[in-house]
Amino acid sequence: MRTVKKERTHSKQIIGGVLKTVSLGMAACSLTMGIFGEADVNTQMTMLGLGVFTLAVASIQDQALKEKPVPKSPIESDDGIGD
Repeated sequence: MRTVKKERTHSKQIIGGVLKTVSLGMAACSLTMGIFGEADVNTQMTMLGLGVFTLAVASIQDQALKEKPVPKSPIESDDGIGD
């Protein structure tokens, strides 16, 4: 029954990785489009803002995982019922 907790933690780690990847992608896209002159300053600022936002969400999620453990569901209880 402990696999449920591991799966939940693993999925949160994947989501955090995706959020960090999106922020890096937004920065790279903004830089590339700016170099080639395909995007104006407003578009670049919007992309960078979205990147910073996703990075902030990933950071908040990381802090929440470190500070507070994931609560046990009734399925994962150690009381011996359901084993």
